[in-house]
Amino acid sequence: MKTAITSILVLLSLLTFGENKWTFTAKDKKVIEKAVSEIPDSTRQRFEKRYKDWKHACDTNHRVKLSSRSDASKEVEEYKTLIKMGDIILPLLIQKMSEDISRNFFDLVPYNELQKNTDLKINALMSEQDKAYQTVLFWIMDRLSSSR
Repeated sequence: MKTAITSILVLLSLLTFGENKWTFTAKDKKVIEKAVSEIPDSTRQRFEKRYKDWKHACDTNHRVKLSSRSDASKEVEEYKTLIKMGDIILPLLIQKMSEDISRNFFDLVPYNELQKNTDLKINALMSEQDKAYQTVLFWIMDRLSSSR
């Protein structure tokens, strides 16, 4: 059932948004910003450094860069350092994905490893970018429903 709903959401987003389909509302962005603001500054700063190190390592490692598998980004040591931060970084990964789905869809790899709630993981047949977009939307909907 979840896969069918996800597929319908993707089709609707394609029909609604066309080329600029991976957009988020002001309300969506506020939900993300609120979750990020609850993370201590020191953790956010460590995340930023480790995240940049991981992205740089992926960009400069030819095996990772030329791979068609997004999970190849796990093969660099910087990935392990990022993951060691634990699930506290989930809102930060969501924020990164929401800022630029077309470039940050690789963030699904650490997100999926750290996310324990299987209902918040997208495993449908769609592009990685669409999976990232739907992941962000599901995460936002979960945050909104749990805050009630």
